[in-house]
Amino acid sequence: MQINGDASHRFWKSCAAGLVGGLLMAACMMAVMGVTGRGFFTPLNLIAAVFPPFRPIVSGFQPVAAAIGLIGHLLVSVLWAACLGWVNRFLFPNLFRASWSQVSVGLALGFAAWVLTGLRLGPALDPALRMMPPVYAFLAHLVYGLATATVLWAWAGRPAPENPDRIPDGIEPRGDPGGWGLPAR
Repeated sequence: MQINGDASHRFWKSCAAGLVGGLLMAACMMAVMGVTGRGFFTPLNLIAAVFPPFRPIVSGFQPVAAAIGLIGHLLVSVLWAACLGWVNRFLFPNLFRASWSQVSVGLALGFAAWVLTGLRLGPALDPALRMMPPVYAFLAHLVYGLATATVLWAWAGRPAPENPDRIPDGIEPRGDPGGWGLPAR
């Protein structure tokens, strides 16, 4: 099933799904790093360290570094989700054809994001990102992919009913123009 709406709506639905997935991934990663004693704000500080003014990395809460890290992370999350929306629109229009398809699509998205962003691009821009435990980063990217694909699937719309003129069971027409059991105006 394709994402319903015109191109602009599809793009914004993809971006919003990426924001949801990115926020969930960041929350999970921050919680895990905090519980394991590595510092709650360490993931955001590591992402902010891509920019030279935020090096060397200091543990603890730094408002500007945390904001820059979160904004940078969410921008990358939106970019990945926009890519997923593009793939759904132009390459595989039936990507979300079944209710379970978002799981496989999400795992593939999370894995691709982890390999390209987490293992290649991120450490190339900032070697400090290698301090992120790889298992946690892998699982967090899978969470991102699953959340993004699930939200996008939920917003993708539903297929049109086979017989749109059929009145659903349990609803009796009451004289309204559409015949759907709504009170007459």
